[in-house]
Amino acid sequence: MSCPNVTAADQQQINRFARLHQNYTQMKDEIKELENELQNINEAADELLLLDSEDAASVPLRIGQTFIHFDSVSTCSYYEVICDKCAFYCSKLNKLK
Repeated sequence: MSCPNVTAADQQQINRFARLHQNYTQMKDEIKELENELQNINEAADELLLLDSEDAASVPLRIGQTFIHFDSVSTCSYYEVICDKCAFYCSKLNKLK
């Protein structure tokens, strides 16, 4: 059985393809995570709109590993900022893909 003859140029192309493919799969995973996060944020914002005035006085918001209580107006504005950031990063990653 003969061994395949692989030149240095061939090996460089193989390595380049492997790196590009790895980057592509990482970007696809990041896009999927950001889209899931964006969907969760939108669902949370919708639920926040359904709260009545008594429940909206103190809304727990998870930041890191802790929950901090805010009023519904502050929480809505926070969700809008986070939603815009996620959408921006998703669009950037989709352009790179």
